[in-house]
Amino acid sequence: MNKWKSVPHSLAVIVCCAICSMVWSHGSATAESPAKYMGTGSCSSSNCHGGVKPRKSGNVLQNEYVTWHKYDKHSKAWTVLTSQDSKRIAYHLGIADATRAPECLRCHATYVSDKQRHGESYEIEDGISCESCHGAAEHWLASHTARDATHTDNVKRGMTDLGNASQRAALCLDCHYGASDRAVTHRLIGAGHPRLSFELDTFSMIQPAHWEFDADYAKRKGEYRSADAWLWGQITQALRTVEHVLAAQRSDNLFPEFTDFYCYACHHSLTGDQWKRREYGGTPGDPRYNMSSLVMVVEALTVLSPPLAQKLQAELANLHQARQRDAAGETLKAISSMLNGSVRGRLLKKHISEQDVSRLLKHMTSFAAKADHPQYEDAEQAAMAISALLASMPSGQEPYMSQIESMYASLEDEERFKAGEFTAAARKLLSRL
Repeated sequence: MNKWKSVPHSLAVIVCCAICSMVWSHGSATAESPAKYMGTGSCSSSNCHGGVKPRKSGNVLQNEYVTWHKYDKHSKAWTVLTSQDSKRIAYHLGIADATRAPECLRCHATYVSDKQRHGESYEIEDGISCESCHGAAEHWLASHTARDATHTDNVKRGMTDLGNASQRAALCLDCHYGASDRAVTHRLIGAGHPRLSFELDTFSMIQPAHWEFDADYAKRKGEYRSADAWLWGQITQALRTVEHVLAAQRSDNLFPEFTDFYCYACHHSLTGDQWKRREYGGTPGDPRYNMSSLVMVVEALTVLSPPLAQKLQAELANLHQARQRDAAGETLKAISSMLNGSVRGRLLKKHISEQDVSRLLKHMTSFAAKADHPQYEDAEQAAMAISALLASMPSGQEPYMSQIESMYASLEDEERFKAGEFTAAARKLLSRL
C-alpha cells in the first residue's frame, strides 16, 4: 500500500483549548519576559488533553495528547535520532551525538537553547510536541481554558495563529523545507538523510487528526477547504524557495547548493528513456532550479488570473536562462516581489469559488496528463494538488480513488519514477472529470 493511500483530505488546524481549573489573569506575554515552554506534561492530564477517548461535551476532544503520543510521528521525532541509521548519518557528518546536536534538534524536537525558558515539564525527548506548533505556552496556558476565552485573545497572549494558512505553512516549512538556521543540504542528503518534500494540505492529513471541523471550529478560525490550503500553502512555499535560492546566490560558496535544483535531472539512469522523451529547453545537462511550487502557482494563475500567470511564467523562464549567465539574482528578486505583491494580493483575499475549484482541478489534471516525462518533483506536487482539489469538490475523492492511487503508486519510488504510469493515470482521471 502506498504512503498516500486512504489519507482523508481535509486540512485542519491543531486544536488547543485545554480544560484546566486556572484563572484568566495568569499573565500576559511581554517583550521583557519571553514565554517559557511548559512541556507536554502541562497539558496531558485526563482533565485537559489527556483523555483516553474523545469527548463530545465541549468544543475540544480532550484526547489530543493521547492521539499525538500514540499515533503522531512528530512525537517520535527525537527517538529517530537514537536509531542506527541516524547514528551513521551523524558519523558521516562528524557529529558525536545526534540526540544532543542543535543542528539535529532544531527539527527533531521542540528545541529551546535558552534553559531559562524551560518550564518544569519541558523535556527535549518529547520530540515535536504541542508547543512546536502552538508556541511557548506560559502566558496563555491558563487563560485559554476560560469559558469566555477567544482565539484572538489566545494569539495576543502568545499562541501561534495556526488558523492563518500562510502562517501555518511557513511554520511547517521551517522543518519540512528549511530555514536560515536549519536545512537539509546536499551534504546532509549525501550522508543519508531523506530528501524533503511538502504540501500543506496533504501533509496535514497524513498526521492523525486531533481536531474536528464543526460549528465551533468555523466560528473561531473560519471555514476551511482543502483547495484554499493547497493554494495558499503553495504560494508560501514558492516564496520560501525563491528566497532560499536568492540567499544562496549571495553566498561565497564555490559550489552551488545542489538541493536548490531538481534532484532527478541528474540522478537518473542514462540507459533509460528519459533523454528520449523529456524537453530540456535547449539546455540538456544543465541543472535547473527546483521551482515545483512556483510551477503550481503559475498553473493556478493560468485559471485564476491569466495575465498574472503570463508575467510570472516569463520570469520563471528567464530564471533558468539567467542562471546560465550567473545573473539569476535580479530575476529571483522580481519573482519574490510578484509573489509578495500581486500574487498574494490576488489569491489570498478570498476563498476559491466552487466553480474555480472545478476549473483548477481540470487544469491541473490536464497539466499532469500532458507532461510527457515530467520532473519527479513537479509530478509529486501535481498529484497532491489534484488530491486537494478533488477533496474540495462536492463528490470528493472517492469516485476517483483508483486513478489517484495509480498516480501515487507511480511516485512511490522516486529513484525509479514511472513517468509513463503517472501521466497515464492522470489521463484516465481527466477523461472522467
